[in-house]
Amino acid sequence: IPAPPPNTTVHSNPCLRTSWNSKVPHILASSDSSGLTIVWDLRQKKPWCTLLSPEKSPTSSLSWNPSEGLHLITASTENDAIKLYDLRASTTMPLATLGGHKGGVLDLDWCEEDERFLVSAGNDNRTVIW
Repeated sequence: IPAPPPNTTVHSNPCLRTSWNSKVPHILASSDSSGLTIVWDLRQKKPWCTLLSPEKSPTSSLSWNPSEGLHLITASTENDAIKLYDLRASTTMPLATLGGHKGGVLDLDWCEEDERFLVSAGNDNRTVIW
């Protein structure tokens, strides 16, 4: 049996972050310094979808909703907004945008015990619980 053709969708810039989907174990997201996030389907061995930051700012962090397998949040050190995507609805328009930092977001995470809560840390020396 011949090997499948190589996947041609790759990051052309340094990959900065990866995140496993806790609800759908064969789904992985990776993001790079150009603002491109690729959601990979490892069973199919190919990208499932892509998200591209309109500002093309590097993705500093990404996290999957622990209860809803198709909700993904992203942030950037060059943009103050945290973007929530519902991948069933759109990969171009965020479901919601949260703004509470000045100077970019360094990291974020979803509370594994209660999906209503997110935490983010920013260049403004603040930690925000949403």
